[in-house]
Amino acid sequence: MLNSEIPWARIAAIWAELATAPVNAPDEALHHLFDLICELTRADDAICVVALRSLPSADWDTDPLHGWRWMHTFRYDDRHDVTFANFWSQDPKNTIHSRVLQKAVEGFGSHRALLKNDVIGDAPWSESRVGPLFTHYGIKDRITAAYSLSSDIEVFFTVDRKKSARPFGEKERDILLATLPGLGPICLRLAMSFGFVGSKMKLTPRERETLIHLLDKKSEKEIADEMGLTVRSAHQYVVSIYRKFEVNSRAELMALWMSTPPMRQTRDDVARLASLDEDSEGISG
Repeated sequence: MLNSEIPWARIAAIWAELATAPVNAPDEALHHLFDLICELTRADDAICVVALRSLPSADWDTDPLHGWRWMHTFRYDDRHDVTFANFWSQDPKNTIHSRVLQKAVEGFGSHRALLKNDVIGDAPWSESRVGPLFTHYGIKDRITAAYSLSSDIEVFFTVDRKKSARPFGEKERDILLATLPGLGPICLRLAMSFGFVGSKMKLTPRERETLIHLLDKKSEKEIADEMGLTVRSAHQYVVSIYRKFEVNSRAELMALWMSTPPMRQTRDDVARLASLDEDSEGISG
């Protein structure tokens, strides 16, 4: 049951703020959300990860994460040095075989938020696989939450305490859980911006950058100038985006972006979308 001290008025105000955020700037909207959820939970840092259930269904029963893989990580602090995290993530015991990540995906298909005790019980973080990582980055405690877009696409959020030794409690967990239902539009547009939703194929990094400029109503010449490209190259990226989203014009693309497209990908589609790259670090770091 949700904590009676949940600030419902503040949560409603946050949903209203996010609803008025520019739809063409999903990354900026996410960083604003980081500000808000850190304020709500009295956290010092936050991470967002877009995850896909990308492995073939035949492998789910034998895969420790039931087919889920982290595809892209956003950080609240862009100056975060990920060198150690990337090195640490090379060991499968720290990722796909980690109890921490296994617990994170256990409730897939529903919104959820987990305290330390929900993940590893009474043991301290230092005795878990994430212990060295938390020590390196000064993380004292963490809540992990997930917004479920579909049975194959989820957006994870973590909030961390670094300055305070006081651990998170049920109140903070319940506040974060209560906030999740209003995050649908921002989670959907994050997934769309990578081509995970509404597209036949995942976008390349250059295509994603082009998409953001297109949504900002920039001309192809302006896009070329912004990205250091020739107009011809910019046009090729634009055409590729239209093909992947199966639209014929910027107007149709904007209409798709402004609406809520159907989660029309099959499981094979999701596996293909994930085939370009995988973010090995994910919510571990």
